[in-house]
Amino acid sequence: MKELLEMLPLFQSLTDPERSNYISRQFFFRKDYKKNSVLHFEGEHCTHLEIVLSGVITIDRISEDGTLLTLFELKEQDILGGNLLYTAYPYYPMTASCKTDVTILAIEKENLFEILSTHPVILRSFLSFSNNQASSLSHTVRNYMGQPLREKLLRYFEIELEKQKRNPFLLPMTKKALAEKMGVQRTSVSRELRKMSEAQILRTEKNWIEILD
Repeated sequence: MKELLEMLPLFQSLTDPERSNYISRQFFFRKDYKKNSVLHFEGEHCTHLEIVLSGVITIDRISEDGTLLTLFELKEQDILGGNLLYTAYPYYPMTASCKTDVTILAIEKENLFEILSTHPVILRSFLSFSNNQASSLSHTVRNYMGQPLREKLLRYFEIELEKQKRNPFLLPMTKKALAEKMGVQRTSVSRELRKMSEAQILRTEKNWIEILD
């Protein structure tokens, strides 16, 4: 556990005696989850800070028809719950699930507060990690919720067109993955692509897309 804490950017400033002290007091513990497990359901009380040690966690929302849509992914050294723990309403606004087998390091709210209140460097890093992640998630959610699907697709295609420097360009993911990125069902993406093709905005052939308009 001591070597693990040394590797995590958030806790690298702890001294060896401090690490040993917190470990002996059982401030930190590891938890393992299997692929497709649900870590936290929407509305569940957030009581711990969790740091991803390995694997991928998805932040999902349930569409009106009950389909699970992925909005965001957390990977190694990302944190979960940091922007919720000390708020007036510390409940998960979305579901957190395991895309792969996942191992996390968890620390209970009051134990984390003790560390933050006595280590300004860790406090500063914690605030930075939490705020950056909250901002990124907020931007992603606004993008999914606030724009028509056609606008989101065309914006993404413009980025790929610029990146690949060719037209037609190769779609670098499956339609299913594209739908998850857009926050909709696969059928919605296929339907919108068909409509844009009929409107002569673009042409599609397998994984190739040509922008016409």
